[in-house]
Amino acid sequence: MAKKRFTDLGVERLRPPAEGRIEIRDADQKGLRLRVTPAGQKTWALLYRIDGDGDETEDGRPLKGKLRRMTLGTFPMMKVEDARDAAREALKLAAEGLDPTQKRKHEARKRREARKLTVQWAVEEFIRKHAEP
Repeated sequence: MAKKRFTDLGVERLRPPAEGRIEIRDADQKGLRLRVTPAGQKTWALLYRIDGDGDETEDGRPLKGKLRRMTLGTFPMMKVEDARDAAREALKLAAEGLDPTQKRKHEARKRREARKLTVQWAVEEFIRKHAEP
C-alpha cells in the first residue's frame, strides 16, 4: 500500500484508478487512509484498534482488540487537515477504550430523537392552538 504526505491540492489532483479502488496511507497521521474509486470518489477512513478490547497479558497490560475501520468523510467536503483532526480525535477515544464508531452512532441517535421531540412538540402545539378551539 502506498504512503503519501497529503495536501488538499495533491488529493484533488489524484487520478482515479482504471479499475478497482486504491487505498493510500497518510504519512503524517497513523491509521488515516484515503480510498479512491474508479468513479473518482475520494473517501477518508481510519483503521484503529481499541485499547482494552481484548484479553490482558500476564502482567496485566490490556491487549488491543481487532482492527476496525471507520469512515470519516469524503473529499472535498472534508479537507486533509479536517480528516487528520477527526482521526486524532477517534484514536484518542480508542486509546481510552471507547469505540469511536459507537460514539458517533450514539450521537446520531440522540440528534434524531431531539428532532423527533421537536416535531412532536410542534404538532401538539399546533393542535392545542388551532384544532381544539
